[in-house]
Amino acid sequence: MAKKVKIVTFSFNPAVLKYKPQEQSVVDYEIEWLNSKIQPVLMENPDLIVMPEVCDRPMDMPREQFVEYYEERGDKVVQYMQKIARENHCYIAHSAVRKAEDGFNRNSVQMIDRQGNLIGCYDKNYLCPPGENVYSNCICGKDAMIFECDFGRVGAVICYDLNFEEMRQKYKKLQPDLMLFCSAFGGGLMKNFFAFDTRRYFVSSCAYDCPAEIINPLGETIRKTTNHYHYIVETLNLDYAIVHLDHNWEKIRAAREKYPLLELSDVGFIGVVMLTYEGMDTTAKEIVKEFDMRFADEYLDWAREQREIYLSKK
Repeated sequence: MAKKVKIVTFSFNPAVLKYKPQEQSVVDYEIEWLNSKIQPVLMENPDLIVMPEVCDRPMDMPREQFVEYYEERGDKVVQYMQKIARENHCYIAHSAVRKAEDGFNRNSVQMIDRQGNLIGCYDKNYLCPPGENVYSNCICGKDAMIFECDFGRVGAVICYDLNFEEMRQKYKKLQPDLMLFCSAFGGGLMKNFFAFDTRRYFVSSCAYDCPAEIINPLGETIRKTTNHYHYIVETLNLDYAIVHLDHNWEKIRAAREKYPLLELSDVGFIGVVMLTYEGMDTTAKEIVKEFDMRFADEYLDWAREQREIYLSKK
C-alpha cells in the first residue's frame, strides 16, 4: 500500500564568520543562520528534513579552531533541531560532528523523531584523510545504520563514504526504504549508481555549492536544487518494486490491468523498471509475487545459477 513521505533537502553553505556581529557568539550566529534556512520550508509540513554534512560549523573557520568550537557548541544545535522537530511534528536528519562517550568525536547523522527524541546515530565510516582525524579529533564509525521511522526504514552515508563499495554492500543487505547522503561534496554519478545498485531512493543534502538531489531506485535524478532555491520538496511513495523486463512483459501488463493504480517507471536501456502502487489494498511487492514476476536481483541471481549449471557440465 502507498507509503508516502514528504522530504525537504538542502543545498547551502555553512555560516560565514566574517559577517558575524561582533557581540554575537559563534554558536548563536550559526543557529540563527540554520534557522534562516529551515524556517521557509516548515510551511511545507515535511515528514523529514535532511541537513548537509557538518551544517553547523562556520564555513571560514580555521581548522585549528574546530575542536575548541565543538566544545563551545556542545549540544546546543542538536537541542535547537529537537525543538524544531517537536514543534513541527517532523523527523530531522542532523549532520554534524558530535562528541562520543569515549571522548573522541564522530562525523555523524543523528536522527530526531517527531517528538524531538534522538532515535539513532550513524557515524561516518570512511573519514577523509588526514584532515578529519587530525583537525576534528574524529575517529571512524564501524557499521551501517538503519533508522526506524514511522514512514519506513532509513539508512545514511556521509560524504567520502560514497566512494566505497563496502557501504553499498552493507545497505543492500539491510534493505532500507530510503537512503540519505549528507555531504560536503556533490558525489557526481556515484550518487546515481548507489541508488540503482541498492534499488533505493537516494536523497542528498549538500554544502559548498553542490546541488542537492533526489534520485529514484532506477538511478534517475527526479529533483535537483537550482541557483534560485536552496532546497527541494518532494513526496515519495516508498511502496515500490524493481523488476527485470525479461519474462515479465506480459505479467506486468496483466498486473496493471487488474491494478489500475500500479504505475510503471522506465528510464530505458537497462532492462529494469520500477512498479509503484498508489492503492491501499495491497503492495507493489505483493503484486509482483501474485503475478509470479522476478524481482531484478532475483533475475540476476537466476542468471548466475544458470551460468554455474553450464560451467559444471563443461
